[in-house]
Amino acid sequence: MPTPARLSRRALVAGTAAAAAAALLVPRGGLAAPARRVFAPTVIKRQKAKVRIAQFGSIENAERTKTFLAEFQTEQPDIELEVYPVEAPDWSGYFAKILTQIAAGEAPDICSVATEGTQLFAAKLAAPLDDFVKRDQEQMREYFADIAPSLIEAMMYEGSLYELPYDFNAANIFYNTKRFAEAGVTLPTETWTKDQFADAATKLAGDGNYGFVWTNRH
Repeated sequence: MPTPARLSRRALVAGTAAAAAAALLVPRGGLAAPARRVFAPTVIKRQKAKVRIAQFGSIENAERTKTFLAEFQTEQPDIELEVYPVEAPDWSGYFAKILTQIAAGEAPDICSVATEGTQLFAAKLAAPLDDFVKRDQEQMREYFADIAPSLIEAMMYEGSLYELPYDFNAANIFYNTKRFAEAGVTLPTETWTKDQFADAATKLAGDGNYGFVWTNRH
């Protein structure tokens, strides 16, 4: 099967008025297939079918996913959706568990993968969504019009789209005003640059360390 031309983000969202978590397509039998694969789109007809969706995290996360899939289930009553949690300390652990499921003949059809895991899954396991997006561009127009281009770019790998973002989060940084005063460091301003941040963090800790802790281990 010929390999389609690589898509730029501009070409992908053209005509649609246009990091993150996302839904990622996983081909069944992925272990036996080569690393770089091309998949032809398949139209889902109205027939009984079951789609297995692997959700990173806890049972509570999986239950929340089921909630926003309820509308799809109403429109496609013949397609049974199974959302199940896969708990792991990080995306490498999650990836390893997905591979174990595939080896056991229980491959998920779709995986939720955040920005940190995009390249790992795209390079080794997932199917690109280019052909599906181009085929269904009219149906996808409203979706792309409501998504920031940067989120789409974050879900691309080597010129192809591998995921559709459905949410994103933003980190907050809190600082101790008393500690700043003790160290004689000027408090942060709205115009702070990353270099000023790094300089302040160094002064706060001293001895070449940083007075800064990032709570997300990824």
